[in-house]
Amino acid sequence: MIKKYTYMTLGFMSLTMGIIGIIVPGLPTTSFALLALFFFSRSSKKFHDKLLANKVMGPLIDKFRSGNGLTKKDKVNILLLTWLSISISVYFFISNIHLQLLLFAILLFKTWFIVRYKSKKINLDMEANS
Repeated sequence: MIKKYTYMTLGFMSLTMGIIGIIVPGLPTTSFALLALFFFSRSSKKFHDKLLANKVMGPLIDKFRSGNGLTKKDKVNILLLTWLSISISVYFFISNIHLQLLLFAILLFKTWFIVRYKSKKINLDMEANS
């Protein structure tokens, strides 16, 4: 019983970090959502299913679990939002040069990761339509 509640608590902590990651640049939203899914799968079918059915987190999880990759549109949206949020943070809110450099390094790493992540293949069979 204690194990179940420990997993559930870790699931909610991971989910909270994932939600914060939607807003805060540098926090990996999908990674925390996947971790929450793992913990909920060990503790609560109800929360596991709710997380998969969620309008925001569900599609993110499905894209990574399917192994099909991200579409180019997904990649562009992720990178635009990341670059915009970190640029605004650095320009308006962060004056410490070391923190600015750290955020820039995170930005470059995330850009590299997203660009290198598997792209979803879209099958357009032109001959079948003719």
